[in-house]
Parts: sequence; C-alpha cells; structure tokens
Amino acid sequence: RDLTEATRWISIRLGGQTIRVAQALGYSLERIAGMDPEQLALAAEGNRDALPPVVDRVIEIATERSDEQRPSMGQDILKGRRTEAGHLNGHVSRKGREAGIPTPANDAIVEVCSRIERGEPEPRAPRQIVPQDPSEVLVLPNSITVGALAAMLRVNPADIINPLIRSGVFATM
Repeated sequence: RDLTEATRWISIRLGGQTIRVAQALGYSLERIAGMDPEQLALAAEGNRDALPPVVDRVIEIATERSDEQRPSMGQDILKGRRTEAGHLNGHVSRKGREAGIPTPANDAIVEVCSRIERGEPEPRAPRQIVPQDPSEVLVLPNSITVGALAAMLRVNPADIINPLIRSGVFATM
C-alpha cells in the first residue's frame, strides 16, 4: 500500500515516468485514478505545487484497500512466480529509451524484480526493519526511507536501495 512515503514516492515516480513516455509517443491521456496526468508527471518531477494533491489522492486510493490486499506483483513475488515487471515496467523503459525519455524508477523496478525472480536475494518472512548499522539506512530527499517497501517485498533494503541509487532515482544526502 502507498501509505508510507517510500512506496508512495516510488509509485508517483513510476507513474510520472510512464506519463512522460506516453506523451513523447503522442498518446492523449485521460485522468488516471482521478488525477490529471500532467499534474502527476510534475509531482513525480518534484514540482512542489503539484505534489500535495497527488499525494493526497494516492493516500486516498491506498486507504480504500485493506491491509490484506496485495498488488499482483507482490503476490507473484511471495509465491515465487515471475512478475509482470519485465513486461509492464520494461515496456515503459524500452519505449522511454526509444523516445529519449529517462525512466530510472521503471528501470530499477525491472532490475529489482529480475534479481528477486532469479533468487538473489532470497525473499524472506516479513519483519519490522530496525536498522542496526548506518549502512542499512538511506536518507532520501524529504527524509524518505525504503524500509517499508523492503518489508513488503520481503527483501533486504539494500537490494532495493542500491539499484535505485545506481539508476539515479535517489541520491544519498
């Protein structure tokens, strides 16, 4: 669910990049989950005026779901099945490269899911992530952390953080 800053920010970045790729390819976009596509893309790009209403809508959507509801990709990971990340996010990444639009968040999701599908790292039982050393903590813009996402995916936070840093989606402070 997108109730934590980390998962919410990643969702917004994924959506914004997808919108920019679709626009570059000439698609005319309708409202997405009640949001103006341009506002979502601007929020993903860090526009401080566009971000609050997008965050509010993402939280509203997330609170409409129960804690037991898990996105299909999360279900696939938990059951050891291949995810659709290579097809969905991978398609955005490929089309972005063709159009000259950077898609670092989509690229990172494809990389992380591919690594999980190959068994590196091994998914593990959910647990509360309380970092024991500073190397497990990543301070991101606006103090966003990825611990909640790692817990949801049942992976080590570094397995999410490192590809995101390498891709330029986030930078350490």
